[in-house]
Amino acid sequence: MKKAFVFLAGLLAVAILSYRHFRAAPSAGVDSTVVPAADVTRAPAMAPANPRLPVGDLPAAPPATEISPPDHEVLRRVALGDTNVFRLSAEQIQRFLARNRTNADSLLAAFNVTADPEFLREAARRHPNNPWVISSVLGNDVFPDQRREWIERFKQVAGENPLPNYLSAREHLQNQQSQQALQETVDAAAKPGFNDYTLDRTQGLEELYLSSGYSPAEAKALATMGVQEPALPVLRDLANDLSKMERQYAAVSDSASVAMIARLGLGLAANISDAGARSLGTRLLGAALERDFLTGLDPSGAYDFLQQPIGERLTQLRADRTAALEESKLANQWMATANETQLVSYFDRMKLYGEVAALQWARTQMDGNPKP
Repeated sequence: MKKAFVFLAGLLAVAILSYRHFRAAPSAGVDSTVVPAADVTRAPAMAPANPRLPVGDLPAAPPATEISPPDHEVLRRVALGDTNVFRLSAEQIQRFLARNRTNADSLLAAFNVTADPEFLREAARRHPNNPWVISSVLGNDVFPDQRREWIERFKQVAGENPLPNYLSAREHLQNQQSQQALQETVDAAAKPGFNDYTLDRTQGLEELYLSSGYSPAEAKALATMGVQEPALPVLRDLANDLSKMERQYAAVSDSASVAMIARLGLGLAANISDAGARSLGTRLLGAALERDFLTGLDPSGAYDFLQQPIGERLTQLRADRTAALEESKLANQWMATANETQLVSYFDRMKLYGEVAALQWARTQMDGNPKP
């Protein structure tokens, strides 16, 4: 049992360096590219009166006999990058949808595993006011012709969440509407309730794997490592766009605009650091974006939105990066000997408190682990 969990040695370090969480489509053992526009434009933006349930029309899936039964090799395969480990049979997905009456969680989980956009369309039809459904719809560009309509709906149903404004800002920038984009970013900065709904999607995905016969530790590992985080690429691109804009204003000596954009960008970087399950990967991405905005400022300038001098903060960010990489080594050491009960607790703590706090707890467990 214990040797089976050697799968996680090296896992976090690889995850950090590749930023595996920041993708716009599921890593479920299928084509993970964004669905082409030609495949999604035929669907209406809103729900028809009697939508067709897609359960009976799943795309071709490998026979159940080709899917390895749940065993302790599942976790090792995750570490080896075997994307087939995330796959489920059509029968397993159908049973889960029937048991959950195709609620939002189950449809999003089915989409995450299969990458079939019909599941996401069905979620949009049945649950058009569910914020994490809308977030997935926008992150995967399922209704490109109605994108602005969905963004405005998102603002209405998640009024205290800055995420809809960030998505709107990115849309405006793509349309060369810089002033509208800046206004959306200003509006986002006034909202305290950032949520990218990754934890909501993770919970539904975990329940799908549990219902398919996987152990609690396996289900939590598969859900945590396989969950889609569709908003993160958009947020990253928005931050990069704002950083470029900051430098453009600096080139014409518009110090007031530089300071304004830097303040907005630092707030966005902080939200990215807290996105998802607050993993080491999102922490490092947020820090990298923060560094970009800080280096666009006058290093000798005084800014009321900074809590410490720029040079001092940059030094701290470098130290934080080193510490994060050291934390990944700790995870490698501990998880190589962790038992299933400990791994269940680890993933639960990660969802509740973030990966850094979970690793701090793991440190307390290391001395108590029996030898493998």
